[in-house]
Formats: sequence, C-alpha cells, structure tokens
Amino acid sequence: AAEESGDLYTEQYKGRTITVSKSSEKVHIDGKELHLMKLGEGAYLSSMCHYRFESTPLAAGRQAVDELRGANLLPSGGHHQV
Repeated sequence: AAEESGDLYTEQYKGRTITVSKSSEKVHIDGKELHLMKLGEGAYLSSMCHYRFESTPLAAGRQAVDELRGANLLPSGGHHQV
C-alpha cells in the first residue's frame, strides 16, 4: 500500500515503512534515515549496500530493507573507531 502526501511518498514494503521526500530525496525506514549518496550518473548508493546502484531513492530504500532482513536500521555515525 502506498500513500502520497505533498512532498512525501510512503509505502509499506515487506512489513517496513519506507518514506521518501521528493524534494530532498531523503529516505526513512521506519522513521530512521537511510544514508544515501547521489552519484553523477543519476544513480543512488545506500549505506546498506555499497555494491549495488539503484535508479531511485525508493529503490535504494527497498534494497536496504532487503539487506536488513528484519533487523532495525541503525543510525549512521560519522567515523568508526576500531
């Protein structure tokens, strides 16, 4: 089921809520922001899948849900220390 309200597009995908802002191209999964990079050739790369380019922010959100396999999306921090 999909719902469009002004700038936001919301869809249920595999039990998760994906929201995409059309103006900012930000994607949220269950209310948590998915870090996306827009590449010059009109493709999108998410923090969840560094090896697969998607054609839209929504497609990147769906791919992230697939990669999460039911886990929660964790906030992406700045730098990781080992």
